[in-house]
Amino acid sequence: MPARPWTAAAVAAFLAVTPLPTATASATPPVRQTASADPQEFLDTRLPELLADYGVPGLVATVVADGEQVALTGVGESDTVEGTAVDPAGDSFAVGSLSKTFTALALLQLVDEGLVDLHADVNTYLPEAARVPDTHPGAPVTPHHLLTHTAGFSDPAVGEIAFDRDDLLPLAEHAARSNAPRSYPPGELVAYSNHGYNLAGLIVEEVSGRPFADHTAEHVFAPLGMDGTAFDRLHAQDGDHPVPPGHGGDGGPVVEHYAGGGPSGLAVATAPDMSRFLLALLNGGELDGTRVLSEESTAAMLDRQAGDAPGVAGPGYGTWETRLDTPRIVGHEGDLTAQHAAFAIVPETGTGYFLAYNGNPAADAPDDDLRTAFHDAFTEAFAPAQEQEAPATGRASDAPPEGVYRSARRMSEGPGRLLELGSWTRVRTADDGAVVTSGFLGPRQRWLPVGAGVYQEEGGTDRAGFFRTASGLDALSTDSQPTSAYERVDTWWRSPALHAVVAVAALLVLLTVLVWPCTALVRVLRRRPAPKGSGAARWAAGLAAAGAFGLVAMAVVLMASEPELVSVLGQTGSVVLTVPTTAGAVFAVTASAATAVAWRRGWWSAAGRIHHTLVVLAALAFTGVAAAYGLIWPLL
Repeated sequence: MPARPWTAAAVAAFLAVTPLPTATASATPPVRQTASADPQEFLDTRLPELLADYGVPGLVATVVADGEQVALTGVGESDTVEGTAVDPAGDSFAVGSLSKTFTALALLQLVDEGLVDLHADVNTYLPEAARVPDTHPGAPVTPHHLLTHTAGFSDPAVGEIAFDRDDLLPLAEHAARSNAPRSYPPGELVAYSNHGYNLAGLIVEEVSGRPFADHTAEHVFAPLGMDGTAFDRLHAQDGDHPVPPGHGGDGGPVVEHYAGGGPSGLAVATAPDMSRFLLALLNGGELDGTRVLSEESTAAMLDRQAGDAPGVAGPGYGTWETRLDTPRIVGHEGDLTAQHAAFAIVPETGTGYFLAYNGNPAADAPDDDLRTAFHDAFTEAFAPAQEQEAPATGRASDAPPEGVYRSARRMSEGPGRLLELGSWTRVRTADDGAVVTSGFLGPRQRWLPVGAGVYQEEGGTDRAGFFRTASGLDALSTDSQPTSAYERVDTWWRSPALHAVVAVAALLVLLTVLVWPCTALVRVLRRRPAPKGSGAARWAAGLAAAGAFGLVAMAVVLMASEPELVSVLGQTGSVVLTVPTTAGAVFAVTASAATAVAWRRGWWSAAGRIHHTLVVLAALAFTGVAAAYGLIWPLL
């Protein structure tokens, strides 16, 4: 349940949002500043506009300020099949990864009670079957690492999603079976991790002695009066707080599936409940005289707790910095298939919002994320950034290492690794000292040095920080993508940029097999029969090409109709994405053997044999890239 799907669109936006200098959050009640705009009028105007612009079925939003909920609005339908209108006070929307904020609070409650040490080895608390392997001796993973996404885990390959609800596992078994190897030493790089938060939830379950959902219901939601919020009702369509189902971009139901790993993303919540939760965070962990968390731990949730580069956005406990300008903003986003949510709070002014909607945008929707559009409108109306003195720019004394940088957040194996082909950026230094970046489908951007290792987007406010980890990795972190650092690829053959070029070049060569039917027709017209056996060689090479283009066609169709289904298929362990490439690989190997025979027996002209050989080599190259990214079964 990631903060956002790893689609090409997300990668294209790799380096383009806001923040600047850091500020410190405080758990003590801040001086309240009431915005001049009317919050209820803002929601009543903006939500219908977003509904029309993005074509989602339904939206709900709430605003808090001055210690209370000051606005609540819902528009559209909660279920397009039933024609049910959104109930802004009663519907419990799926909040996806916002669940992590609840999980962080539950774990910090145990820290307040002295039952958990944030800097102890997590294996102290985990059951034996779910313990973290000692991949980096002397560097154990701690609860602090889990809460800040710095444990160094790869994403689990399969088991996060199931098409049959009966296939979902209890939390302890789910965590034990998750294939999440440790790719980096803990504390070195931020790499968003659902597995890490599932382990945090399992610690809560083990230490408290109660199922995680029951514990959070009793110790987090009940004290705050959040009766429409829970971790075990994601698929409940009835009762006092029905859960609106997700809808595709066409407004219809999506392929039904079930997600595992509750603590990382399976909570549902009503908008009024989220108002109460945000008010508790803004009030130092207390609401209506009931304290659910100490002021110190609440401050820890809102303060920056890790991060790869000074002056660039980083994580708190269960939150992310979303703007560093004054007033500073923290929050979290959440996504499940066709269900999306976000919250943001401004600790300095005591304001915040929650937004949720139950569908993917329509095909003709604006390119900007709906949440971004709402966030920008909200901050302009209620939390405008104070003007900052323009940072001094100049030539940096030490230019950052050039090369290809790839995302530290990666699947451990399986077809989901295909998304890595879009998760990279190339860095070089221009003659004037500026840093120039370019990536897969992304724009070319220039960055000007504004501090030691820190660069600001030319003509913008986004910042990038370059740094070297304790183990010697060169890395990059940005305000616009704080959920994952990018590490420099140290060997040319591991570069996803190279793999993408090889795959595209191979496809261009494979496309030339379309001339073969033409040459075969010419032979027929001229009554010149093909050499015996050569037809089978052509068919094998042609089918190898068909396998490669079959994958491309499948990806295009899925991305055009339901882009999140690509991730769903990868995380269910489905072999659907591997069928065309696996078949193509078989034919490519067969065609390579036939090519040797073609040269030995002198099939076709010399030019024909050379062309056939190039086609077979292209098929083998594409197969190699497919195998490297988990697209050849059973080499997953």
